[in-house]
Amino acid sequence: QVEDELALLNKELEQRVIDRSQELVKSEARLKEAQALSHISNWEVDLLTGVSTWSDEFYSIFGIKRNELQPSPEGFLSLLHPDDFGWAKETVEKAFQTLESSFFYAKTKTKNGNIKYIYSQWQFEFDQNHKPIRLYGILQDITDRKIAEEEIKLLNATLEKKVEEPTSQWQAANKELETFSYSVSHDLRAPLRSIDGYAHILEEDYADKLGDDGKQIIAT
Repeated sequence: QVEDELALLNKELEQRVIDRSQELVKSEARLKEAQALSHISNWEVDLLTGVSTWSDEFYSIFGIKRNELQPSPEGFLSLLHPDDFGWAKETVEKAFQTLESSFFYAKTKTKNGNIKYIYSQWQFEFDQNHKPIRLYGILQDITDRKIAEEEIKLLNATLEKKVEEPTSQWQAANKELETFSYSVSHDLRAPLRSIDGYAHILEEDYADKLGDDGKQIIAT
């Protein structure tokens, strides 16, 4: 009876192990699906062994295969665009010196020559003695977002130009109107003075012949 109970217990334990393994496989598959949909990968560096690991999406983002590049901080830096390599290298070196969490945006160039933009964020894990034992983080392909931002900037610049053109035209027309008004005012000044002078002459010399209506017109 004891042997039967032990056999049953072993069978239950084996089934639990199988179920747990299947759950882990499903969870890993779902994680890969989520990373592929969001273009986010995870990576880590074991600071005790120096071994680095990259998730599948990491390779997909850069358009490389697993056998083409050994995971390492140096390997990651080699994937960056030459324009960003220098300051990115300094940022990574500073991170290992300060052991502080940080992030950066950078530009990359794939094997086929396409430009991509990535965002990377990381932090350190420490043991009970505050000794760093692991560096881990995420890396995201933000190319679509970057392109959308550039398109929005271009659209805003175009709209501003379209607004500025009518405003400029209105200002020019207003300036022309002011010039015209000044010219007309200047040209009419002399005739109006003459008319005013003749009106005074009429009022002084012929007041008795103008009548009330004539006097009112001259006064106006």
